[in-house]
Amino acid sequence: MQQTVEAGFAHPILHWFHPDDPAYWYDLGQGPPPCGVDQNFDREEDFAESVTAYVYPQEAQQKATARGWPYVDAARGYNYANFLATPRGQFINTLMVASP
Repeated sequence: MQQTVEAGFAHPILHWFHPDDPAYWYDLGQGPPPCGVDQNFDREEDFAESVTAYVYPQEAQQKATARGWPYVDAARGYNYANFLATPRGQFINTLMVASP
């Protein structure tokens, strides 16, 4: 998923030295995060929250909005009706549909 949405740490060493500085947090890549980000957000958390948001999309959207990462945000170029419409939601949906 990390490669698909082009996410990751642009400066992992600087994040390690400055974990409280949002400038060095996990780069979200495409689309909004499932429930917002903080200094602990990484690829594992991104995937886990994305799966949870797939199962509970309304709760995820409420949390994301409350944490300052709404799915509709013109300033960030986001215009998603819900989590399932985001690049992360589409990726998780592909996994779920492909699973036997």
